[in-house]
Amino acid sequence: MNRVGRAGAAVAAGVLLATMCANLAGQGAVEVRPRNLLAAAGEDPAERAGGPVVIVAARNGSFSGKVAVSGATDLSARASDLKSGAAVIPASHVQVRYCVPQGENLGRRGTPRADLLIETPPASVPGEIEVWITVRVPKEAKAGVYEGSLRVAGADVPLAVKVQDWTLPDTSDYRTWVDMIQSPDTLALEYKTPMWSEKHWALIGRSLRLMGQSGNKTLYIPLICHTNSGNEASMVRWIRKAGGKYEYDFSLVEKYLDLALEQMGRPTLVVFQAWEVYLKAPDEPVVVKEGDSEYVRMEKEKEKARWDLREKGPAVTALDGGKAATVYLPKYGDPKSKGLWSPVWEGLRKRMAKRGLEGTMALGMLSDIWPSQEDAEFLRDVSGGLLWASHAHHGITYGTKGSFPFGKAAYDCNVWDFEWVADPSKKRDYGWKEEVIVAVYHRFEFCNKTTWTVLRNDMEQNITGKQRGVGRIGADTWPALLDKRGRRAGTVADRYPQSYWHSLNVGSWMLAPGPDGPVSTARYEHFREGVQECEARIAIEQALTDASLKRRLGSDLAGRAQALLDERQRSLWKGLGVYDAAMESQGVITGMRAYSGLAAFRDRKKYPSVAGHYWSADGHTWFIASGWQDRTEKLFALAGEVAKKLGR
Repeated sequence: MNRVGRAGAAVAAGVLLATMCANLAGQGAVEVRPRNLLAAAGEDPAERAGGPVVIVAARNGSFSGKVAVSGATDLSARASDLKSGAAVIPASHVQVRYCVPQGENLGRRGTPRADLLIETPPASVPGEIEVWITVRVPKEAKAGVYEGSLRVAGADVPLAVKVQDWTLPDTSDYRTWVDMIQSPDTLALEYKTPMWSEKHWALIGRSLRLMGQSGNKTLYIPLICHTNSGNEASMVRWIRKAGGKYEYDFSLVEKYLDLALEQMGRPTLVVFQAWEVYLKAPDEPVVVKEGDSEYVRMEKEKEKARWDLREKGPAVTALDGGKAATVYLPKYGDPKSKGLWSPVWEGLRKRMAKRGLEGTMALGMLSDIWPSQEDAEFLRDVSGGLLWASHAHHGITYGTKGSFPFGKAAYDCNVWDFEWVADPSKKRDYGWKEEVIVAVYHRFEFCNKTTWTVLRNDMEQNITGKQRGVGRIGADTWPALLDKRGRRAGTVADRYPQSYWHSLNVGSWMLAPGPDGPVSTARYEHFREGVQECEARIAIEQALTDASLKRRLGSDLAGRAQALLDERQRSLWKGLGVYDAAMESQGVITGMRAYSGLAAFRDRKKYPSVAGHYWSADGHTWFIASGWQDRTEKLFALAGEVAKKLGR
């Protein structure tokens, strides 16, 4: 019997003993069952009280497993050291968390499933709770099966961590594109702490640290107030002086940058939000009519908020005698504006250069509404020629909206203009190699409500298309506004109807409000493990797409590598509910066809086994039982074999 098999026998005995002890104590039956990480209650057909928790891992990454516990009154859990011969992963590298519901109405249109991960056992224990075990594998760890145990509810559950002979890059060196939005205002409201207090900065640091675990590439700094990000104030504060002049306080920008570098890692793109849709009024007055539907009335009221600001320029935070207030400056086209804004951009460039970040600077934000040519030219000149970041329905780089009048984009995150490849026998794309940063934006509550399979495979779906990843993901952007009855009623962005982006507003979030600050979620853990798998794929594809490196691999290894990657690609699409007949009929998927139902994929008369939607529940069910962990193990092992062959 191998070591994993011996661990399975041990857990069966441990669970039986725990059940007997609980019955003797009059507490009822306690049961501890290892569960497929991707499965919720009732979704794992192989679930049983027995067998170890098996976690597939690579060096320098974090990987999880879980157990379902029922009938227990005390959920305190701790993990042992993990040992493989003389090699040890200490218990300090094993994080134990408890998966609990996020709370009433946190999902607004639908509360996410129980997936908030907290480190303290809940005081009130439901009928069943999942206990997560996350192992952070050291960069210097030796490959092998590391064995240990989790002590929970009176049972010692064997753990088996199968560390493959491959090392992940540091998160700041990931090539998969992750764009998450951090919200200081949400944290201040959620935890009832003054903006920019020491407690507030500590909360922001927690969010940034969690974001960095998936290799987040972006940071957003508002130079104006009341943007679609929901910021009340500008991070550069304007200090009034005599004669209508100003001095500038950059201390918040500097502290935010330094905290991000310390907690998150070096960003690839720092977007300075200097333009918002309220700076471009509707073409004519907006009239709300008595017979308008509720939806039309809502849309018109937000348009009217823009119209009411038609004579005003950008809003900034001004300090006068130590008191902060929102003031509207002259429009960008006003002759006075250059003298007001030039010192701001000069100060920003100086501070960014000091931190080695000047090359990361971009202008924000573009959406479906673009600035006037006058505003765009002003910002181009005063910023020193920075390129724009865009979050919109249509892309700029491969877009269908028409020519972009402001040069090329620094960053192009869009809803409609993308390309995915379901069948690699028809075409192979390598989105991670694209020079221009193009990412897909999944709108509404996508990240909250889709299956864990979709979230795990989302990044690989994109880097095998023409995108470098996904973007405009809320990090800590959950609804923190409360109504009079104390119920969650909206996000911080809802405070500023003049900056409404219609269906482009951020509607989901990856982190969640824990008792003392933002915490991770099951959704986010699946997402970041998917990013780690992308990094292994990229390491292999880099060798396969470079003629000299491919020759060094040899035909056998190169052939096995390509076959494995192709099989993974088909499997991830099956996990989205797209089966063989559909993949063969329509191997390349572009733009609106995906969201209008992937026409051929939905034709049940022609393809009766095809799922109804490309992120369907039956795809998730298939993927859970499909041997996805075995595919991950083979991926990491192959990445290690490639690295060894290339002497890396």
